[in-house]
Amino acid sequence: MRRLARYGVVLAALALACGPAAAVLAAPVTRPGVDLALKAPAAHSPKTVTARITRAAWFQPDPLCATPLGCGPIPLPALSPYPKGTFHVGTALGRQTARAYIAVTLSKAAQRARGGTLSIPLDTNPADGSIAPSAAAINVCVIYQALPLAEGAFAGAPAPNCLPAARAKYVAAPAPHLVADLSRLGGKLVGVKGFALLPAEAKPVSAWHVVFKLPAGAAPASALPKLTLLVGRPVAPHSVSNPAPAVHTGSHPGRAESVVPVGPAPELPPSVATIRPSNPPPVVAQRPTGHYVTIAYQYPEVWLLPLVLIVLVPFTIRAMTKDLSRR
Repeated sequence: MRRLARYGVVLAALALACGPAAAVLAAPVTRPGVDLALKAPAAHSPKTVTARITRAAWFQPDPLCATPLGCGPIPLPALSPYPKGTFHVGTALGRQTARAYIAVTLSKAAQRARGGTLSIPLDTNPADGSIAPSAAAINVCVIYQALPLAEGAFAGAPAPNCLPAARAKYVAAPAPHLVADLSRLGGKLVGVKGFALLPAEAKPVSAWHVVFKLPAGAAPASALPKLTLLVGRPVAPHSVSNPAPAVHTGSHPGRAESVVPVGPAPELPPSVATIRPSNPPPVVAQRPTGHYVTIAYQYPEVWLLPLVLIVLVPFTIRAMTKDLSRR
């Protein structure tokens, strides 16, 4: 029984000596650190959404309103001196002579757009009414009412919302067309039924007239008005392109060191004097946030301590359990 008890004590001692050593050897020594070269998240590029332009219309002012009699109680019927299927925007001697509208169908994603581009190819044929299209100054506004079918009507035009308005510019190459940047209309596209093309403030001597068409059937893509909207905003990457120098707090053998990044000092204008306090407050380093970095131990010889215990424990146990009654 004494021998069995001795063997049990020896096995328990070996288990106590080898168990913590094996656990320490298996677990890596880690410390929290700050990675100054964190991988930047991919920038989310805006999504391009193309909206369908369903129809167009154009209106002109009632000629009776310019006479001393004033506008009549009953509007005149539509009377267009231009070919059918053409739409017009123009001024003459500083007065508006025509304004055009285009109807669009926006999806829920397109209504949340923060920008986009409206491109309208132009018909530069003078027989269709085109006059000096390069001098055109046109504002693009939004409308929230359904667009009626009209060509040269004197009444019934939807009320445009031009606060703010996007400016359409004339571009000659590769083919004459109007291009409007819709970034100023971002946030106003919810419930929009279309866009209004209105002559901007005109000079008393200005005279221009632009014409566009809305081809149907198998028309080439270059001849069709195109509305492209950008949904979403790009996210700036959070990577540190120029990492700041690090400050090591504490320096003791065998102890992990905290690394705290320090940003560049702010620049002050020459007119501002920098006053340094006589007793500056102590600087408390914040706990760095980051992933865990595996490091090596300062004294690797300490891992031999379990082996030394394995050798010394049996001799110690034998000396403590020896029967002293026998000679």
